[in-house]
Amino acid sequence: MLPTQVKDLLENAQKTAKNLRSEVKIIGETVSGSFAAVHRNNKIARLKETTRLLKVIQTVQQSPATIRLLISTYDFSAAKEYIETIREVLQNELQGISGLKNLHVELDNAEKQLNGILVEEASSIFEVKIQKLIIAGKLTNKLSLKMIEQTAKIRYILTRIFASRFLLRFT
Repeated sequence: MLPTQVKDLLENAQKTAKNLRSEVKIIGETVSGSFAAVHRNNKIARLKETTRLLKVIQTVQQSPATIRLLISTYDFSAAKEYIETIREVLQNELQGISGLKNLHVELDNAEKQLNGILVEEASSIFEVKIQKLIIAGKLTNKLSLKMIEQTAKIRYILTRIFASRFLLRFT
C-alpha cells in the first residue's frame, strides 16, 4: 500500500468515527430526554399521592370535632358511619403514622358516648310512650309496671349489644 492510500484510509476511518460519535451523542440525548420525562412523570405521581394523603390526614385529624358536631345535632347514624369510615382509613391508608395513634382512643370515647346516647334515646322513647298510655288510661298500674320493667330490660340489652360490638373489634 502506498502512503497516500494509507493516509486516505486513516482519514476515512477518522471521519467515520467522528460521524458515529455524533450519531451516538444524538441518540444518547434523545434517550436521556425520554428518561427525564419518565422520571418527571413518576415524581409528579408521587407528589400527587403525597398531597392526597396529606388531605386525608387533615380530614382524619379533624374527625373528633366533626363527630362531636354530628352528635350535638342528633345525627347519630351519620356519626356512627363517620366513626367507622375514619377507623377504616386509619387501618388501611394511614397505618403506622405515629401522630395519629391517639386518635383511636378518641374514636373509642366518641363511640362509647354515642352508644350511651342511643341507649338513653331509646329508653326515653319507650318511657314517653308508656307515659302517654298511662295518661290515656290504656294501661293499668300492673301493666305499666311490667312495661317499665321491659323498658329497663331493653335498656340493658341495648347496652350489652353496643358493648359487645365495641369489644368484638378488639378481638
